[in-house]
Amino acid sequence: MHNNSLPPLPNASRVTPRRSLLGAFAALGLFCSTGAAADEPIANPAATEPAFEQALSRERGLVRRMAAGETLTMFGKSFSAQQDSVAYVSLSSDYLAVAVLAGELRSEDGVQGGPGRVLVTPLDGTRTERFQFDVAQLRRTLPGEALDGATALTLDAIERRQRRARYFGLLEPVGVNASAAAPDVEQIRRTYLNEPLLVRLRRSAKGDARALSQSTSQAFVAALASGAHDDVAALIDPGPFLAQTTDPIAWRAARAAFAQRLASQPGLAADLTGAVVTLTADPTQATVTSPLGRTFTLTLTPRDRALFVTAFTETPP
Repeated sequence: MHNNSLPPLPNASRVTPRRSLLGAFAALGLFCSTGAAADEPIANPAATEPAFEQALSRERGLVRRMAAGETLTMFGKSFSAQQDSVAYVSLSSDYLAVAVLAGELRSEDGVQGGPGRVLVTPLDGTRTERFQFDVAQLRRTLPGEALDGATALTLDAIERRQRRARYFGLLEPVGVNASAAAPDVEQIRRTYLNEPLLVRLRRSAKGDARALSQSTSQAFVAALASGAHDDVAALIDPGPFLAQTTDPIAWRAARAAFAQRLASQPGLAADLTGAVVTLTADPTQATVTSPLGRTFTLTLTPRDRALFVTAFTETPP
């Protein structure tokens, strides 16, 4: 019998950020500045889309140059360049933001933006919205080589217009929960919420809690069956590990080690290959039935709009 329960979740370990209504005009700046020790943005990463997602989950933002007609797809959301374009892409624990620095981009749901505009998509929703972003604040975070001369001149002009508009009261914040109010809390949340697998699950569920429960349970069982230790780790509740330390390297290493021990149990992968995952009436519990006749109970817990596995235990016959 496999008793794969995770350590109990201490109440004190839950990370609950203070939320506030933040201006959409400043939202991109907030996306860029979460975590004072974050690395500089990476200019024009040469990578496949999964690699771009992985890099985006680790960096404060990425500059992406796109040729006319090119499409960038991240976490199930696509943006196409209507002309040669430069974009700054950032991922918070709640939003995917694509700021247009040059050219013009169009989201798959028809929202279009040129220089000075940012296309914002909630991770738990589908609708993309367009706002202005604070050009001066973003430029303070960009490395000098990220912008060519023409792009810099365009942003100079937008920055001057924004400065005048703010002075005359023509540009005001729009009430949107754009980011966590406390950068230290947001930085901790990013370490577990910005795993590409977690983002894809939230995006595919589109805010449907039961759909998220089903897809998270299936993803965990599939990861165990295939020996995908990194995916197993990403889906395990971080609470017990954060209770020991908030150092991201230390707690993630501890969770990864736990996941490897769990996934490496003799015969477990074979038992779970082709297993059927069925949610119970309680969406935080699922029954996993192996083709070999064994049954397991999988338990989930909600944390900051995502779901994580807290226990995976074989049910006695």
